[in-house]
Amino acid sequence: METHGYALDFVFATMFSRDAIALALSDAALVGCTIVCVPFAKAVSKGWIRYRWTGMVLQHLLQTSILFTAVVWTFNR
Repeated sequence: METHGYALDFVFATMFSRDAIALALSDAALVGCTIVCVPFAKAVSKGWIRYRWTGMVLQHLLQTSILFTAVVWTFNR
């Protein structure tokens, strides 16, 4: 209050408006992962995809690609 003259400092709000597009893309990627993962889990639970080797390979490929994308996204930002 003494430094700025108001109770809250809205530095976060300026950061949000500066990186709003990157935040929206990151949120879209999270939603996209959910859109892919939920049907995969349903297919495994209903027996349409056998988890032992087919489902396991698909899961690890998806997780590896998500991890790789997150690391590359972080270093390029």
